[in-house]
This record gives sequence, C-alpha cells and structure tokens, in this order.
Amino acid sequence: MHNFEGAVAVVTGGGSGIGEAFSKRIAKQGSKLVICDVKQESVERVVEDIKREGGIAIGQVIDVSNHEEVLSVADKTYKEFKKCNFLFNNAGVLGPGLLKGADKKTFDWVLQTNLGGVFNGVNAFLNRMLDQGETGHILNTSSVSGIFGWAGLGFYSASKFGILGFTLSLNSELKDSNINVSALLPGGVETGITSAIRKDQSDFDKIDLSTLDLEEATAKAKDSITIAPDQAVDVILEGLNNNELIIFTHNGYLKELKEYTSSLIEAMEKAPFK
Repeated sequence: MHNFEGAVAVVTGGGSGIGEAFSKRIAKQGSKLVICDVKQESVERVVEDIKREGGIAIGQVIDVSNHEEVLSVADKTYKEFKKCNFLFNNAGVLGPGLLKGADKKTFDWVLQTNLGGVFNGVNAFLNRMLDQGETGHILNTSSVSGIFGWAGLGFYSASKFGILGFTLSLNSELKDSNINVSALLPGGVETGITSAIRKDQSDFDKIDLSTLDLEEATAKAKDSITIAPDQAVDVILEGLNNNELIIFTHNGYLKELKEYTSSLIEAMEKAPFK
C-alpha cells in the first residue's frame, strides 16, 4: 500500500484539475507538497488552501517546457525538504487543430510542454530520487489519446503516445531499483486544460473548441462519462496502492481498444520475418 505520510511530493500542473485534487488529497494524508504551475494565482491559491487545512506546501511558478526552470524546482525541493518521494509529471496543454495546414509553433509548444515536460521532470529528479535509497514513485500523465488518435488532436495525441512510450521505457530501466513508475491515462475529466492555449496561435480563431474539446473528443466511446478530478484521484490512489504500471480512469474504450490491439496483432502476424 502506498504511504504518503511524511512523503515529499512534487506535482506539476498542480494549480487545477487532477493535479490540484491529488495534491490536496495527499496533503491530508501527511505529504509535504511542492505545487508547480504556469499560473501564479493558481499556485498561490492551492498552496494557501493546503496550509489552511493544516498541511505543508510550497509553490513555484514554472513552464515545464523550460529545462532550467524544472531544475530549479528540484533544487528548491531538496533545499526545503531534503528529498522527493513522489513526482507527478501532470502539466499539459491541448493545442487543438487539424493537421492540414498545421501551425509549427503550436506543434512545438504542445510537444515541448507535454512530452518535454515529462522528460524535464524525470531528468531533474530521477538521479536524486535513486540516490536517496528510499522507495519512490514517478507518475506521468498520458491520456486515452495516447493510444487512440482523435481528429483535431493530432499534436496532443502525438505527445501523449510519446509519454506512454517514455514511461514504459523508464519502467524497464528502473525495474530493479527503488523507484516505481506509472502512466496515467485519463478519459474525460473536468480540468482546465482547454484554457491552456497559445495566445499567438494564428489559426486559433478558426477552431471551434466545442468540437475539439478534450472531454468531448474522449467521450466518443459508448458509455464514457466525464468525471470530476476527485473521482480521478480515487482511481489514481488505488492504482498506486496496487503499483499498477498503467492506470485508466475509464473503461468505456474497451471495444475500441480490443479492435485496435487485434489490428496490431493481425498486422504483426502478417510480417514475414521473426
């Protein structure tokens, strides 16, 4: 069972949605939190909320795509708390748009924030976590869009496919270490991700967000619903307690997943070489 009492947890994207709900939950379980977000007002609000409930938290405003800024979070964490037991690489952006005539700046922004942010977090914290000798855990937020490609979310899906692959590789490398690894693949969750849009995106005014919203795109599977962040946290904590490598919040994609994996198996069976 995962024990958060006395643990130090760093959460990117901790100013809203799943990151905020997760931070507040484990703070009540005795964790010390480092809240990271791109929005200063969000960082300050979550830190104050945790302190008001008797918890311990500090915050730092960062852009996870900036390697030096993420390194500064690691330095601050180890200066203040001397360790990090749990790293939740959760920050993410959406960047909707059709691939036809796509904007290169938006592609770079989405990939560098989502996939690059996970790399930066692991790169900044992993060696220190290994050297601690204590049991630790790294949780990276991918998405159901990391196994399915949605029209209008090509950049997002590419980044989330990358995060899943990165996490699986990291798990293979750390299987005999003191660090456990998980990938979170949420479906529709009420988050603030659709507000994280590049203000200089040239084609943004041409995009109808009501048709490209993450929750709507990921609700295509039959019986899939949009859940609250606290409901997602319930699932996450159960998955962490069971040390699950992949944590899904929704099961409404089973039909699509079975069809997808069957097509992969069929394609591989046709391959001429072993």
